Amino acid sequence: MRHFEAQSALDEIVGGHRGCRGLSDRGVLDAIGVRDHFRDGKFDFFGNSKFVPYMSMMARSRQTASLITGVSDGRIVASCLFCEVHPGKNDGLGWDQIKDAESGSFVDPIGQFGESYRDMVARVDVGIGNIIMTWANNSAYIPIVFTHAGPILACYHLQSRRNDSMFFSRAVPLGSIHKMSIKIGERKMFRESVTCSKLSDFQFKIVELEL
Repeated sequence: MRHFEAQSALDEIVGGHRGCRGLSDRGVLDAIGVRDHFRDGKFDFFGNSKFVPYMSMMARSRQTASLITGVSDGRIVASCLFCEVHPGKNDGLGWDQIKDAESGSFVDPIGQFGESYRDMVARVDVGIGNIIMTWANNSAYIPIVFTHAGPILACYHLQSRRNDSMFFSRAVPLGSIHKMSIKIGERKMFRESVTCSKLSDFQFKIVELEL
């Protein structure tokens, strides 16, 4: 699930770990509205005890996760593997302070000491792979990741067999939910020497759900 409206976006601030200011007032209300929408329905999508929540380390994701699940973020697994692309020294700067040469591309870093989008795809690949290996043999639990547009696009990118042009052409709406179906028994390759798996090792499908 992508976070809701971020205050840093309204303030036109680069919202990395330092620049993120959590959700805007509207973002908070939207999160509560979506939570209540599911809890008032026939299926308690987020309140179901079988869900295991994960979140990124950025404030807007952490706040979304807490509002949606109704539990403190100390009970939610936090990992930087699900953070938005790291903007390096651009973090916390105003959008008008960023030069074109520092805005990054799929393969070029965003600012000094920042990530490229390709770097981000690589860590999300590992992050989802870790979740798969944690829960693959326990179908009683379903993990849900509260994250950002970039990591969600990373999953679509891996599904498209790393079609770089697709990465910037797909919109990821605020608060949107994306369901991933993974064929655990059909790994693309088996690497005995590697202790962790990657999402790209598996056959999988990701689709956006209609709310």
